[in-house]
Amino acid sequence: CVDRARAARPVAPLSDHSDGAVSAETSVLREEQKRRLMYALARLPAKERAAVVLREIEGLDTAEVASILGSSEATVRSQISRALDRLRYWMEER
Repeated sequence: CVDRARAARPVAPLSDHSDGAVSAETSVLREEQKRRLMYALARLPAKERAAVVLREIEGLDTAEVASILGSSEATVRSQISRALDRLRYWMEER
């Protein structure tokens, strides 16, 4: 039973070490960027963070975000714009 399961799994060909090194480096860079983004999100004011998370991460439209936050759509658009500007700035810092 286990042998059949193993046989059914596709086997990726082994590649030379340079490809693995690039993948490992890319993985490390992505993790670092993710860590920096999480830190930057945590620095945002609560309302801006909530608006960005609901709109950009959860994929809700502006009207839904406004309803959840008890704000007008114009306020939500403004909060998202300010938050994204701050996030861009913080992510560019070294």
